[in-house]
Amino acid sequence: GRLRSKAFECISLLGFAVGGERFAPAARQTMVAMMRSGIAGDDKLQSACTREAMERIAKTLGEGFGDFLPELLPGILGSLNLESAVQQTHEAEAMAMASNGADDLVVPTEDGLLKVNTAQIEDMLSVISLLRCIIRATGPTFYEFISPTATTLARILGNAGAMMAVASNVRDAIYPCWGDLVGVAASVATVRGQEAQTVVGDLVRQFVDKVAEDISQAEDPEDIASMTKGIAAVIQH
Repeated sequence: GRLRSKAFECISLLGFAVGGERFAPAARQTMVAMMRSGIAGDDKLQSACTREAMERIAKTLGEGFGDFLPELLPGILGSLNLESAVQQTHEAEAMAMASNGADDLVVPTEDGLLKVNTAQIEDMLSVISLLRCIIRATGPTFYEFISPTATTLARILGNAGAMMAVASNVRDAIYPCWGDLVGVAASVATVRGQEAQTVVGDLVRQFVDKVAEDISQAEDPEDIASMTKGIAAVIQH
């Protein structure tokens, strides 16, 4: 449990201190144990310690962390499920939740009542932060994983307006992460040639088309500013 997560933290700190080359032999055993523990679970402290340890190990190993992506990434992407964190509800359920002291928020929207699992939203934000760290640490090694990652992020951005509005912090966290994907594809363009250039173009076009549509429908100045910054960050890569 928590003792194990603290052990992960200590090992990752040791690895960070000694450097990637010396830490690499011990990294696989540590990562296997962390992947079994999970990065999002009921024990928030344990999950947070595990994610922080993974971030530290990713920064320590750099591109070498890419060896763990085939096993690690499906779990990361699978935990990014906005549809389970934000769901439609009805007045009777909302009243029952309130009387039971549930942590979920009930938000009235033009599309009806939405139930927001705030703990799950917080987990998603932490996982997106971990994902960004991994993308940046592994750099060109992440190129092979751009497609499944972009598919997952695009699915979240494609949610209905009301659902996305109550989870705008998730949306805002995805914007720079998408920019990181563009950066990875651009970084290998000299090696991959036209293939990577096409990936860059497709990522930018898909993002701009979606966010520009959202801007045209947005009314909140803060939302518009965030979306505009998101487009700028993606284009500059």
